[in-house]
Amino acid sequence: MKQFLCVLLSLCFLLALFLPAATAKDAIYDIALDSQGVYFFNLETGTVLYEKAAESTMFPASTTKIMTALVVLENCEDPKNTTITVPNTEMFQYIIEDGGVNAQLSKGETFTVYDLLLGLMMNSFCDVADLLAYHFGGGDISVFVEKMNAKAEELKLENTHFANAHGLHNANHYSSPKDIALFFQAALENPLFREIISTRTYTIPATAYHKERPLRYTIDCYYPDDDHYLDAYFGGKSGFTDQAGRCLATYSVKDGVSYISVLLGANMDSNLKYPGNMAQIETATLTAYAYEHYELKTVLQKGDPVSELSIIDSEQKAKVVAGQDFLVLARIDGDAEYRLELPEEISADQVEDGKAVGSAVFTLNEEDMFSCPLVLSYDGEAIQVQSEVEKSTRRFFSAVAELFHSDAAFVTLLVLLIVVIGVCIPAVRITHSLHKKSSRPPKH
Repeated sequence: MKQFLCVLLSLCFLLALFLPAATAKDAIYDIALDSQGVYFFNLETGTVLYEKAAESTMFPASTTKIMTALVVLENCEDPKNTTITVPNTEMFQYIIEDGGVNAQLSKGETFTVYDLLLGLMMNSFCDVADLLAYHFGGGDISVFVEKMNAKAEELKLENTHFANAHGLHNANHYSSPKDIALFFQAALENPLFREIISTRTYTIPATAYHKERPLRYTIDCYYPDDDHYLDAYFGGKSGFTDQAGRCLATYSVKDGVSYISVLLGANMDSNLKYPGNMAQIETATLTAYAYEHYELKTVLQKGDPVSELSIIDSEQKAKVVAGQDFLVLARIDGDAEYRLELPEEISADQVEDGKAVGSAVFTLNEEDMFSCPLVLSYDGEAIQVQSEVEKSTRRFFSAVAELFHSDAAFVTLLVLLIVVIGVCIPAVRITHSLHKKSSRPPKH
């Protein structure tokens, strides 16, 4: 048994020597998160710093309202001067019965779309979501929901389906952390959406049926008096249902570096295990860590030389340069390393200034995160291509060189042969000389 174990351990040791070393994930993954799904990425480079079940379908709760706002803004030319009047309140009764947050809308009240969007995104009013859906669905909320699903399809969201505009629980209403991050990113391209989510205090003016409605973000950590406040927070959307748990999508920006964070399914133990809103706590943990440990680094600038390519049948080489600025997100205390993906050689007729020939690839957390196109830099100098005779000669010597390089036995035999010849030729000459001397007739 001892001999068997010794042999087994020896085999394992030898096997380990030949196995490729595993690339360790970045230290950010030492952060253990309670949330069921996480997607945290940098917008400037697309670098994903942290993900957990990022493409798994989950209930999104009120993060849904990001898509609601996006579709409204794409269907309204002037939200600040477009008004909507509440046609009835019966359509909101199921929201109230379900315990959904509501603005206590009254029949006949008139609001600007802008005010409604602020109520939607800041206080998360579910009745406001349905009012907007009713209006921009032409009097049919289901038509608006189909517009939401069409937008999801346009954005190639593979794990998303909407059944309503507010996010209250429906078994057929789901998304994923990654999908939410993607439609959040799309919404951020709209300047008015950015204005809305960056607002911290706002008051919807009084109407003939209701006093003014002061608004305040449902995200406590967006305010400086909160223990988990970060000055990088720009805006976002929270959500909660019993089935979805605590959810939070946040956009942060500081010193020209921006992140989108989406956490779903926090506090799923009904707050028995962890005190506080874990979606907000864990978002703050990730975001603070990212700004403390990562920075944008320009690894290459457009036109920087990175390599040379051999030109087939020519002694000349083609210069390879960066096709654009190569900006990566990397650890502050580490080097931003990359690998080159290039062909071994190209033909003379392929040499053209600006021609794409490969890429430089930056890897982080075991993933290829960003690539920079590599192009040829050619000044138009004539390329001297070898004649057929020169090519044949070159191929011959290359073959000989390859033989010497690849066949150790042949090289050994050749060296021995040269040594033997080197020894034999002088020996023959000496023998021949002695023989000539002994065969000469005696002098007389």
